[in-house]
Amino acid sequence: MAKKIASDSEYVHHLMDAIQHSGRDQRYYQRFNVENGVGEIKLGEWKRTNKIPHTTQDQIEHFTEEYVRQVEVQQELQKLARMLVETRIQRSKTSQWESFYA
Repeated sequence: MAKKIASDSEYVHHLMDAIQHSGRDQRYYQRFNVENGVGEIKLGEWKRTNKIPHTTQDQIEHFTEEYVRQVEVQQELQKLARMLVETRIQRSKTSQWESFYA
């Protein structure tokens, strides 16, 4: 089960989405999903070879940079950043602040 969770992002996505929509937890969940090629890279494809001039890391970085340049993705990142800052501000006003920021 742990291997499935670590390597199957669709499974984890559906699990997190179900938790968010269950009404039991009021946490925000947003999936940032680079769809243009990263999912096709196998976990073992990490080595540079003579046939493949770029490493898997190079490919992942390239696809991810393309993804985060999309306007919709930038908007979601800004929304999430605002939510994180607001949460931190609210937590700083409580008597439990020391346990949150440590």
